Amino acid sequence: MPRSRTLLVLVSSAAAALLAGCDSPDKVKQTTQVCLSSEEIAFRVPKNAKLSPQVDYVEMVRQRLELDMAKPERAYGVKLYGAYSIGTKCKHAKDEAGCMASLAVTPSKIAGSWRGLMAGGGDGALMLRVTRVEDVATIVLPDEAKNAYLPIDTPEEAAMIALGKATPTQLTERTVRCDGPPVELRADETWVVTAEVTRCEGANAGRFEQRVKVARDGKLTVLGEKKVGECGGADAGAPPR
Repeated sequence: MPRSRTLLVLVSSAAAALLAGCDSPDKVKQTTQVCLSSEEIAFRVPKNAKLSPQVDYVEMVRQRLELDMAKPERAYGVKLYGAYSIGTKCKHAKDEAGCMASLAVTPSKIAGSWRGLMAGGGDGALMLRVTRVEDVATIVLPDEAKNAYLPIDTPEEAAMIALGKATPTQLTERTVRCDGPPVELRADETWVVTAEVTRCEGANAGRFEQRVKVARDGKLTVLGEKKVGECGGADAGAPPR
Protein backbone atom coordinates (compact mmCIF):
# COMPACT_ATOMS: atom_id res chain seq x y z
CA MET A 1 0.00 0.00 0.00
CA PRO A 2 1.40 3.46 -0.93
CA ARG A 3 2.56 5.59 1.97
CA SER A 4 0.00 8.35 1.24
CA ARG A 5 -2.86 5.86 1.27
CA THR A 6 -1.62 4.31 4.52
CA LEU A 7 -1.53 7.76 6.11
CA LEU A 8 -5.09 8.43 4.90
CA VAL A 9 -6.32 5.18 6.47
CA LEU A 10 -4.67 6.04 9.79
CA VAL A 11 -6.14 9.54 9.81
CA SER A 12 -9.59 8.21 8.93
CA SER A 13 -9.38 5.61 11.71
CA ALA A 14 -8.38 8.26 14.24
CA ALA A 15 -11.26 10.48 13.17
CA ALA A 16 -13.72 7.61 13.49
CA ALA A 17 -12.42 6.85 16.96
CA LEU A 18 -12.79 10.50 17.95
CA LEU A 19 -16.37 10.61 16.73
CA ALA A 20 -17.14 7.37 18.55
CA GLY A 21 -15.76 8.91 21.71
CA CYS A 22 -18.26 11.77 21.43
CA ASP A 23 -21.07 9.22 21.80
CA SER A 24 -19.45 7.34 24.70
CA PRO A 25 -21.61 6.33 27.69
CA ASP A 26 -19.75 8.91 29.82
CA LYS A 27 -21.14 11.85 27.85
CA VAL A 28 -23.19 14.22 30.04
CA LYS A 29 -26.72 14.71 28.62
CA GLN A 30 -27.96 17.17 31.21
CA THR A 31 -27.18 18.61 34.64
CA THR A 32 -29.65 19.54 37.39
CA GLN A 33 -29.14 21.36 40.66
CA VAL A 34 -30.80 19.34 43.41
CA CYS A 35 -31.75 20.38 46.93
CA LEU A 36 -33.44 17.74 49.11
CA SER A 37 -35.33 18.97 52.18
CA SER A 38 -34.76 17.51 55.65
CA GLU A 39 -38.24 16.00 55.47
CA GLU A 40 -37.51 14.24 52.17
CA ILE A 41 -34.19 12.93 53.52
CA ALA A 42 -35.90 11.65 56.67
CA PHE A 43 -38.44 9.65 54.63
CA ARG A 44 -35.96 8.84 51.83
CA VAL A 45 -38.54 9.75 49.16
CA PRO A 46 -38.31 12.92 47.00
CA LYS A 47 -41.57 14.87 46.84
CA ASN A 48 -41.46 14.78 43.02
CA ALA A 49 -40.58 11.08 42.78
CA LYS A 50 -42.08 9.06 39.92
CA LEU A 51 -43.71 6.04 41.50
CA SER A 52 -42.87 2.53 40.30
CA PRO A 53 -45.29 1.21 37.67
CA GLN A 54 -46.94 -1.17 40.16
CA VAL A 55 -47.33 1.47 42.89
CA ASP A 56 -50.46 3.66 42.93
CA TYR A 57 -49.87 5.67 46.09
CA VAL A 58 -47.34 6.27 48.84
CA GLU A 59 -47.89 8.34 51.97
CA MET A 60 -45.08 9.45 54.25
CA VAL A 61 -46.26 9.12 57.84
CA ARG A 62 -44.86 9.88 61.27
CA GLN A 63 -46.19 7.65 64.04
CA ARG A 64 -45.94 8.35 67.73
CA LEU A 65 -47.10 6.91 71.04
CA GLU A 66 -49.28 9.53 72.69
CA LEU A 67 -51.14 9.63 75.98
CA ASP A 68 -54.92 9.57 75.48
CA MET A 69 -56.25 11.82 78.24
CA ALA A 70 -59.86 10.99 77.30
CA LYS A 71 -59.52 7.42 78.54
CA PRO A 72 -59.93 6.72 82.26
CA GLU A 73 -56.69 4.75 82.33
CA ARG A 74 -54.94 7.45 80.32
CA ALA A 75 -53.53 4.78 78.03
CA TYR A 76 -50.93 5.38 75.34
CA GLY A 77 -51.98 4.83 71.75
CA VAL A 78 -50.35 4.97 68.34
CA LYS A 79 -51.25 8.07 66.34
CA LEU A 80 -50.34 8.79 62.74
CA TYR A 81 -49.48 12.15 61.21
CA GLY A 82 -49.29 12.40 57.43
CA ALA A 83 -46.39 14.45 56.10
CA TYR A 84 -46.88 14.30 52.33
CA SER A 85 -48.06 11.85 49.70
CA ILE A 86 -47.60 10.96 46.02
CA GLY A 87 -50.13 9.35 43.69
CA THR A 88 -53.79 8.36 44.16
CA LYS A 89 -55.01 6.04 46.91
CA CYS A 90 -56.13 2.61 45.66
CA LYS A 91 -56.25 3.95 42.09
CA HIS A 92 -56.32 0.55 40.37
CA ALA A 93 -57.99 -1.49 43.12
CA LYS A 94 -61.05 -3.45 41.98
CA ASP A 95 -62.33 -3.36 45.58
CA GLU A 96 -61.65 0.31 46.25
CA ALA A 97 -63.66 0.35 49.48
CA GLY A 98 -61.75 -2.61 50.86
CA CYS A 99 -58.42 -1.10 49.85
CA MET A 100 -59.30 2.23 51.49
CA ALA A 101 -60.42 0.43 54.66
CA SER A 102 -57.10 -1.44 54.86
CA LEU A 103 -55.20 1.79 54.34
CA ALA A 104 -57.10 3.42 57.22
CA VAL A 105 -56.09 0.71 59.72
CA THR A 106 -53.47 1.99 62.18
CA PRO A 107 -50.43 -0.32 62.44
CA SER A 108 -50.25 -1.84 65.91
CA LYS A 109 -46.52 -1.37 66.46
CA ILE A 110 -44.18 1.58 66.39
CA ALA A 111 -41.51 1.22 63.68
CA GLY A 112 -38.70 2.09 66.08
CA SER A 113 -35.98 1.03 63.64
CA TRP A 114 -36.61 4.13 61.49
CA ARG A 115 -36.36 7.50 63.17
CA GLY A 116 -35.50 10.90 61.80
CA LEU A 117 -35.78 14.61 62.41
CA MET A 118 -38.85 15.99 60.70
CA ALA A 119 -38.90 19.57 59.46
CA GLY A 120 -41.22 21.32 61.89
CA GLY A 121 -42.47 18.02 63.29
CA GLY A 122 -39.95 16.88 65.84
CA ASP A 123 -38.55 13.41 66.30
CA GLY A 124 -40.76 10.43 65.61
CA ALA A 125 -40.85 6.93 64.16
CA LEU A 126 -41.38 7.04 60.40
CA MET A 127 -43.02 4.77 57.86
CA LEU A 128 -44.46 4.67 54.36
CA ARG A 129 -47.99 3.48 53.60
CA VAL A 130 -48.18 2.09 50.05
CA THR A 131 -51.01 0.83 47.83
CA ARG A 132 -50.30 -1.52 44.92
CA VAL A 133 -53.54 -2.39 43.10
CA GLU A 134 -55.38 -4.36 45.86
CA ASP A 135 -52.43 -4.62 48.23
CA VAL A 136 -51.77 -2.21 51.10
CA ALA A 137 -48.26 -2.39 52.55
CA THR A 138 -46.20 -0.61 55.19
CA ILE A 139 -42.49 0.11 54.70
CA VAL A 140 -40.65 0.57 57.99
CA LEU A 141 -37.01 0.36 56.85
CA PRO A 142 -35.44 3.43 55.18
CA ASP A 143 -33.32 1.38 52.77
CA GLU A 144 -36.52 -0.12 51.33
CA ALA A 145 -38.15 3.25 50.59
CA LYS A 146 -36.65 3.25 47.07
CA ASN A 147 -38.90 0.30 46.16
CA ALA A 148 -41.74 2.80 45.92
CA TYR A 149 -40.08 4.70 43.05
CA LEU A 150 -37.66 2.40 41.23
CA PRO A 151 -36.36 2.68 38.52
CA ILE A 152 -34.28 5.80 39.13
CA ASP A 153 -35.31 8.31 36.48
CA THR A 154 -35.11 11.75 38.11
CA PRO A 155 -32.10 13.67 39.49
CA GLU A 156 -33.77 13.92 42.91
CA GLU A 157 -34.19 10.14 43.07
CA ALA A 158 -30.53 9.70 42.10
CA ALA A 159 -29.42 12.11 44.82
CA MET A 160 -31.55 10.23 47.35
CA ILE A 161 -29.93 6.92 46.43
CA ALA A 162 -26.48 8.54 46.68
CA LEU A 163 -27.13 9.28 50.36
CA GLY A 164 -26.36 5.61 50.99
CA LYS A 165 -27.55 3.21 53.67
CA ALA A 166 -29.07 4.13 56.99
CA THR A 167 -27.39 3.00 60.24
CA PRO A 168 -28.66 2.78 63.83
CA THR A 169 -27.05 6.16 64.56
CA GLN A 170 -27.61 8.13 61.34
CA LEU A 171 -30.08 8.24 58.47
CA THR A 172 -27.51 8.52 55.69
CA GLU A 173 -23.90 7.67 54.87
CA ARG A 174 -23.41 10.81 52.78
CA THR A 175 -24.76 14.31 52.35
CA VAL A 176 -25.68 15.99 49.06
CA ARG A 177 -25.21 19.73 49.42
CA CYS A 178 -27.77 22.11 47.95
CA ASP A 179 -24.90 24.39 46.86
CA GLY A 180 -22.78 21.52 45.56
CA PRO A 181 -22.15 20.39 41.96
CA PRO A 182 -25.26 19.51 39.91
CA VAL A 183 -26.45 15.95 39.37
CA GLU A 184 -25.40 14.64 35.96
CA LEU A 185 -27.43 12.43 33.64
CA ARG A 186 -25.11 10.40 31.40
CA ALA A 187 -25.72 9.11 27.88
CA ASP A 188 -26.12 5.55 29.19
CA GLU A 189 -29.03 6.74 31.43
CA THR A 190 -27.02 6.47 34.63
CA TRP A 191 -26.59 9.36 37.06
CA VAL A 192 -23.50 10.83 38.70
CA VAL A 193 -23.97 12.58 42.04
CA THR A 194 -21.32 14.52 43.97
CA ALA A 195 -21.74 13.82 47.68
CA GLU A 196 -19.78 14.39 50.87
CA VAL A 197 -18.81 11.73 53.40
CA THR A 198 -17.10 12.21 56.77
CA ARG A 199 -14.77 9.63 58.31
CA CYS A 200 -13.30 10.65 61.66
CA GLU A 201 -11.55 7.40 62.61
CA GLY A 202 -8.35 5.85 61.31
CA ALA A 203 -5.25 7.30 59.71
CA ASN A 204 -7.06 8.88 56.77
CA ALA A 205 -9.69 10.86 58.68
CA GLY A 206 -11.49 13.88 57.30
CA ARG A 207 -14.27 15.08 55.00
CA PHE A 208 -14.26 13.69 51.47
CA GLU A 209 -16.07 14.58 48.27
CA GLN A 210 -17.20 11.47 46.39
CA ARG A 211 -18.40 11.01 42.82
CA VAL A 212 -21.16 8.42 43.02
CA LYS A 213 -22.69 6.62 40.03
CA VAL A 214 -26.36 5.61 40.40
CA ALA A 215 -27.85 3.09 37.97
CA ARG A 216 -31.55 2.91 37.07
CA ASP A 217 -31.96 -0.18 39.24
CA GLY A 218 -30.64 1.73 42.27
CA LYS A 219 -27.18 0.17 42.27
CA LEU A 220 -24.57 2.57 43.63
CA THR A 221 -20.88 2.73 42.67
CA VAL A 222 -18.28 5.13 44.10
CA LEU A 223 -16.21 6.40 41.17
CA GLY A 224 -13.62 8.26 43.24
CA GLU A 225 -13.07 10.69 46.07
CA LYS A 226 -10.89 13.59 47.20
CA LYS A 227 -10.29 15.09 50.62
CA VAL A 228 -11.95 18.48 51.07
CA GLY A 229 -11.61 19.13 54.80
CA GLU A 230 -11.01 17.93 58.31
CA CYS A 231 -13.48 16.42 60.75
CA GLY A 232 -13.32 19.63 62.76
CA GLY A 233 -14.67 21.60 59.80
CA ALA A 234 -11.50 23.15 58.32
CA ASP A 235 -11.10 22.90 54.54
CA ALA A 236 -8.28 20.75 53.19
CA GLY A 237 -5.13 22.80 52.65
CA ALA A 238 -6.30 25.66 54.88
CA PRO A 239 -3.56 27.17 57.12
CA PRO A 240 -3.71 26.15 60.81
CA ARG A 241 -5.30 28.65 63.17
